[in-house]
Amino acid sequence: VAGTEEKAAEFGLDRWYKAFVAEGSDIEAAAMNAAELVCVEKVEYNAYVVKASTGEHYPYTPDAVTKAEGNIFNDPSLKDQWHYINNGDKSVATSAYAGADINVKDVWNLVTGDESIIVAVVDEGVKHSHPDLKENMWVNTNEVAGNGVDDDRNGYVDDVYGYNFIDNGPITWTKNGDSGHGTHIAGTISAVNNNNLGVVGIAGGDGSTKGVKIMSCQIHSGNNGATGDVSAKAIRYAADMGASILQCSWGYPAGAYKDDKTYSELYPLEFNAIRYFESTT
Repeated sequence: VAGTEEKAAEFGLDRWYKAFVAEGSDIEAAAMNAAELVCVEKVEYNAYVVKASTGEHYPYTPDAVTKAEGNIFNDPSLKDQWHYINNGDKSVATSAYAGADINVKDVWNLVTGDESIIVAVVDEGVKHSHPDLKENMWVNTNEVAGNGVDDDRNGYVDDVYGYNFIDNGPITWTKNGDSGHGTHIAGTISAVNNNNLGVVGIAGGDGSTKGVKIMSCQIHSGNNGATGDVSAKAIRYAADMGASILQCSWGYPAGAYKDDKTYSELYPLEFNAIRYFESTT
């Protein structure tokens, strides 16, 4: 993105190069040879694919459209969002325990969201046309949808609601292997509140005011996930396009690293991209 080069250089993001070797080459030998060059500071293998925390997923069928007694919003599925408000309702689960929730109802008395805040969902693609999300989607107003042109000259074509960094194109959510996780996460953050529809977002507004904006930074597509260069690119994009918060429900195998120092040594490009993001918010 034009105008961000100087800031990116502070974190060395301008000095990373992606090298390709011939099929059948000794990768370790190539890495060692590169590391011996005076001009090379770090060598990172770009082979590991980050894993999404998708787990198993099940279809949800809401009961009759009713507003739960005493709820602040009229969204019909709020009564089933026990992680927001848990009254110990045994019809939700026999193990339901009153108060085992995030106490968000108390927060809603103070604030329900702020449209000046942009949350970058670095995950599967977000279904930006979803009726319970579209009003709270971030929109790149300098880009014209579907014209195949990089209208704002930021290096990404048709990035209206974000960008698909796996396929280098429009955001997707219906490929074989997609679980809907990105859309689910976006809904938890900022599904539109008080619209007599679907679920409630933690920061989805109150009907008269809008919630936080969702920017889709797609790093999972179908059965394909991101390597370090892809996730770093998505994180930098989020920073350059004005996101305030990164939402990252993905990572590496448990125990792969236990502190920032090890993370910075194993995945320096991604680590520095995150530091860059922190410096811009």
